[in-house]
Amino acid sequence: MEIQEVLNNMFYRNPNAPPPLIVKSEGVYLYYSNGQKMLDASGGPMAVNIGYGRKEIAKAAEQLLDKISYILPVFASEARINLTKRIKKFMPKNLTRIYFCSGGSEANEAAIKLARQYQILKGETSRYKIISRKLSYHGMTIATLSLGDIKMRKRDFLPMLLESWPIEACYCYRCPYETAYPGCDLDCAHALEERILAEGPETVAAFLAEPVVAAAAGATVPPPEYFPIIRKICDKYGVLLIADEVVTGFGRTGK
Repeated sequence: MEIQEVLNNMFYRNPNAPPPLIVKSEGVYLYYSNGQKMLDASGGPMAVNIGYGRKEIAKAAEQLLDKISYILPVFASEARINLTKRIKKFMPKNLTRIYFCSGGSEANEAAIKLARQYQILKGETSRYKIISRKLSYHGMTIATLSLGDIKMRKRDFLPMLLESWPIEACYCYRCPYETAYPGCDLDCAHALEERILAEGPETVAAFLAEPVVAAAAGATVPPPEYFPIIRKICDKYGVLLIADEVVTGFGRTGK
């Protein structure tokens, strides 16, 4: 069967431009079927941090697939135990639990549900609202798309999306409050408290934010005072703080 005929049976992003056929990957390059190579500057995107074609990764995967191809998360395995031990070495001491997910959207979806379950177990069943920020991206599921703020991606699904309660982003380059750091009062951080009070603290389960905003605002780093203020506000009102570090966590931005 011709490649084009097979492509006609597949969904892909742009129906007017069938995807090029990749036949090889190595280091930071992807190779087309015509022999040309492309620099993959985003790493997969952002899923191949250590580069393509790593023999030790292929060997480890082969050994594991030969031994245990798949088990449900209700079971433990040697691979999961070893990975947990390795991740634990990098975690702050007060973070002691690890939950594995397959991708960013799933991870944020799990965090949102976990926040709700946490509040229920505390006996505060009226808490369900997840406050997020403008200029944010948290995933492509219905829930994470609802809480994000990339309008192009949300446009076609607006009638389906869940209600959200966003506050202004921490965006010093074009400050929504038309002030300038460090002469401002960090209104963007205190906006969280205003929103919690407006909604009623008894209804708010968590605040979801990217420590460094990636796709939605182009690597936006907050002032050092921003998240300490956010942390105090969350603690004051019994609101969980969800740090969406899918793109910018665990060494992706340096040490």
